[in-house]
Amino acid sequence: MNFRLSATWWFRLGVMMLGLTLISCTEGAYDDPEAVVTAPPPPAGGDGGGGDPGLGCAGFFAENVQPELSYCRSCHLPNGVADVEEGEDLQFSDDRDEDLSRLYAGWQTLGGNNPTSRILTMASGTDPASHSGGEPWPVGGRVYNDVETLLQGFESGWCDSALGLR
Repeated sequence: MNFRLSATWWFRLGVMMLGLTLISCTEGAYDDPEAVVTAPPPPAGGDGGGGDPGLGCAGFFAENVQPELSYCRSCHLPNGVADVEEGEDLQFSDDRDEDLSRLYAGWQTLGGNNPTSRILTMASGTDPASHSGGEPWPVGGRVYNDVETLLQGFESGWCDSALGLR
């Protein structure tokens, strides 16, 4: 028997392996609905040291939320797809150092946590309005829970010092 395989077969195998490699690299990027929040909710007292005690609001944001904003940033930038009337309430800039303050400004403009922030309802597909960016943060997933923790921190005052509000 001759087990010599054609170049087309090897090419297809290579493309399939590349695809599997890329899929494994994106683990967690679109959430695991079974995942659990990695930090406890911020304290109601808002002393700036809640969440993971070693992180505080700014650290929690930098470690758990900011990396996930790359998906949002692809549209929610000046001259981006979401730079339209329906998307102007949440806009980022090229300066990632502004992410926390811009997320806070968007949260305020969109009505805060009333009872759930529109930032979460739009990104999870549970808002009555459609989100052209899809549903990257399923309800109960790790990213959804981390963003919810941060937004609760906005409301409780946990993030006030990180935002320069006190």
